[in-house]
Amino acid sequence: MDAAPPHYLKVLSEYVCATTLEDLPPDVIERARWLIADTLPLIAAGAQIATMREFAVRQLASNPQGEASVIGFGRKTSPNVAALLNGTAGTWLEMVEQNSYAKGLPASQIIPAALAMAEHHRASGANLLLAIVMGYETSSRINRAAKLKLALHSSGTFGTIGAAVAAGKLANLDAGAMRELINISATLGLATSRKAVLEGATVGRVYSGATGYLGILALDMVQSGITGENDGVQSVYGQVYADAPEGKSGIAQTPAKSFDPDSVIAGLGSEFLITKGFIKMHPVGRSIHPALDLIEEILAQCPDRRLDPRDIEHIGFLTYLQPTLLHNKTPTTPFGAQFSLPFAVASLIYHGRGYVTNFDDKAFANPAIHALALKVDVSENPKYTASFPHQQPCDVKIRLKNGSVLEASAQYTKGDPMNPRKPQELRNKFFDIAQWVWDKRLAQNIFDGVRACDKIDDMHAFFLRNPI
Repeated sequence: MDAAPPHYLKVLSEYVCATTLEDLPPDVIERARWLIADTLPLIAAGAQIATMREFAVRQLASNPQGEASVIGFGRKTSPNVAALLNGTAGTWLEMVEQNSYAKGLPASQIIPAALAMAEHHRASGANLLLAIVMGYETSSRINRAAKLKLALHSSGTFGTIGAAVAAGKLANLDAGAMRELINISATLGLATSRKAVLEGATVGRVYSGATGYLGILALDMVQSGITGENDGVQSVYGQVYADAPEGKSGIAQTPAKSFDPDSVIAGLGSEFLITKGFIKMHPVGRSIHPALDLIEEILAQCPDRRLDPRDIEHIGFLTYLQPTLLHNKTPTTPFGAQFSLPFAVASLIYHGRGYVTNFDDKAFANPAIHALALKVDVSENPKYTASFPHQQPCDVKIRLKNGSVLEASAQYTKGDPMNPRKPQELRNKFFDIAQWVWDKRLAQNIFDGVRACDKIDDMHAFFLRNPI
């Protein structure tokens, strides 16, 4: 006799299948619109990177034409390959949305798969928005409920669930099939290494793309009749991805502290994690942003917004744990520099403003930036760590060679729900990135369309009219 499904998975899958766009609060729908608008130009721009183009050429060489756009390539292919390529390209500039409560990058893992399946099904923009929200909430709540190993990079893990749920919602699965899909997709995540990203290994770029590919694969499996564990979510997120001790059988046990199933459904339908995300304005790891905010605050008070690196004796940050993990002062690649707080700070001071080119080959080769990075230290304040993620406290002291000290502090990062970006700032980011790839007319059409996404009858037809 089959075991009864876990209560939390039953409730979760029934909620996903029963929810309509009309059930969602306006701010949730608005956030989903902005996430699509934020993601699309990042994919298109990332697709222009030489390594990314070579990867795409190899993937497309053996894959047939399909209905899903390969953004930035002017080509269509099967949904799973489009999700792989778009998800990979979207992370290349390191400016994707991040969510500290979800402990990762939900949008970059979910939206590429949702877009591909929406085109494939000729779904409406309203159904696309709904699918994205359901995938985002499901996967983010599961990852929030888990105590993950610090060595794990969360991209390539929980996003597989989100991509699968978004695809399943667009395929109109019933609650039983959706529960099977959540269980199967939970067991298809990658064994991603945080160290790869810290070392500047670009395999980390593929993590988000792989989640979309695997999420759509999970849907194919369910629709083919392949079955999963009764509670694959808890097996993986309470045991495989978590630090849980092994029992006599050699199978890891699941102490309550490793995974809390009740928290997955707590506030379901009233609390939405999608509204608690963070849209990046700097092309660096999320935990570096508090430091860059403070440097920008100090630069704004300097003549001509400039601070001469040669005048600086030392820069010290006091903050919560996560930024201290990005303390490497001597990154060896431009990609690695995007995960180095000292280099990011030094490059911002040197250039006087934050931009993607602060981490290009020219900037990375600049000895003045590397020399300044050696003067940057970052330390943890345990009290600050205890307040995270609800707050992201950070202090900085810049000691100049003339003996003077410049200081700044903040409790919330710019872009945090408690310190949100203005719509104009998000719009500016869209067009700053889009101009690399699209002409003004196409960029405007894409922006206007996405900002009114729920009015689009057919996403496939929309992208035929506006090839991206």
